[in-house]
Amino acid sequence: MTETKRKRNFLKPLIIGALAVVVTGGVGAYAYDKYEEGQRAKIQEAYSNVKMNVGNQSAQNNNNGNNNDNSNNGDNGLNSNSQNNNQPSNVQNNNNNNTQQNTQNAKSPQEIRSIVAEAISTPEQNINFIKIKPEYEDDYAMQNNGVPLYIYEVEARANGLEYDVVVDAVSGKVLKVEIDN
Repeated sequence: MTETKRKRNFLKPLIIGALAVVVTGGVGAYAYDKYEEGQRAKIQEAYSNVKMNVGNQSAQNNNNGNNNDNSNNGDNGLNSNSQNNNQPSNVQNNNNNNTQQNTQNAKSPQEIRSIVAEAISTPEQNINFIKIKPEYEDDYAMQNNGVPLYIYEVEARANGLEYDVVVDAVSGKVLKVEIDN
């Protein structure tokens, strides 16, 4: 009789412990699913609020006069170089001129902040800008006649999400927005 009593005393806590683990695990999985569902909804809402190419219209209006002057200068350079029949340096000189133009006409970091704020539909004062880095990017060279494009890479946090935004430094065009949680 004492042997059966010991078995019952041993099995009872074991069964209760196993049930507790199963119930706790189920509640944890349910809570995690709810958390993930909330995060997915938050990211989806953020993507729906993203406005691509927000700075494009104002940049085009501001640069209309400048674009005419730049294209004339570029044509003059091409005509003088084509008269020399020196095509390899032709391409190199044209690329150098484009590179110099981009840095001279580039938007300021403050203008980029307002473009990003408008793109992610969040007031600028509610955004924590982690990185605003100007650089030349080869990934967009095909859109820029084979010349690396001068861009701003921006990392910002807002609304509990982290945004990675790429903006054309000259036109202000939003090229890419990625959202992480």
